[in-house]
Amino acid sequence: MLILGAVIFSGILRGVISAADELTQGETAATVTAVAENDADFTPTPASTALPVEPTPPGEIFMPLVTGEGGQQIVVVAPTPSPAADTPPTSPTVYQLLIVTNNRDSLFLVNQSTAAFPLALLRLENKDGAIVGTEWGVGQLQPGACVTIFKANGDPKLPDVECERVGLEVTREGSERFWGKKFDIFYDGQPIDECDPKRACEIEIVK
Repeated sequence: MLILGAVIFSGILRGVISAADELTQGETAATVTAVAENDADFTPTPASTALPVEPTPPGEIFMPLVTGEGGQQIVVVAPTPSPAADTPPTSPTVYQLLIVTNNRDSLFLVNQSTAAFPLALLRLENKDGAIVGTEWGVGQLQPGACVTIFKANGDPKLPDVECERVGLEVTREGSERFWGKKFDIFYDGQPIDECDPKRACEIEIVK
């Protein structure tokens, strides 16, 4: 009797163990199936996503600063100054003047340069008298033009020169006709040259 009970108990125990094994295998298979199904829709998430970096505009510097996972901060540090363009050297302006006289009758001042001459800055002078450029009433003496001084009385003789006479006709009397002797030439307050009325005077002024 005891042996028969032991045999029956042993059979029941094996059935329980077998059922437990089947249940465990079924749960494992269901778990594997669920994971496989989830894997089909699974999209890996990157540890961090970098923001797109804009192209650096000319003249600016960008320094990326990572502020946290998945973020990036772009800061404009300072504009970079563009290199200064080399300034081409400027050529000096050269004025060429011609002064001719006919004894003490007349004096002609001719602009022989290619640029207009700022007549107001000119002064002719000696101990007998003087004339400043503003007396002719011409701001800029154009190339080929001339201004004149005549003796006040009589019929003054003209020097042998061709030019376009412009401005006021200035006159001097008696000893004030300073061009009968050597006289000094000033430009912008500075002495430039000396003219001897016995010959034509070619004056060059560089500014």
